[in-house]
Amino acid sequence: MRWWQVYGGEGKTIVFTQTKRDADDVALALGRTVGCEALHGDITQNQREKTLAAFREGRFSVLVATDVAARGLDIPNVDLVSVCFQVQIA
Repeated sequence: MRWWQVYGGEGKTIVFTQTKRDADDVALALGRTVGCEALHGDITQNQREKTLAAFREGRFSVLVATDVAARGLDIPNVDLVSVCFQVQIA
């Protein structure tokens, strides 16, 4: 069983990352086993809107977004929010 299924059930999950590359990498890795898409500033506005609409409609269950791209998101019925940040120790 996967962590998002254990904690989020079969519903919607949003994973936040710090960078666009992290969002792409996490979405690619998760996308091998679950419906997943990335959302960040390098994606065109038109594609971001399509991705958000598809997530709201339940066409895929995991959205991976940068913390900046996620500002102002209004998505109802999200069951799990995960933060995937690397901590750098000085």
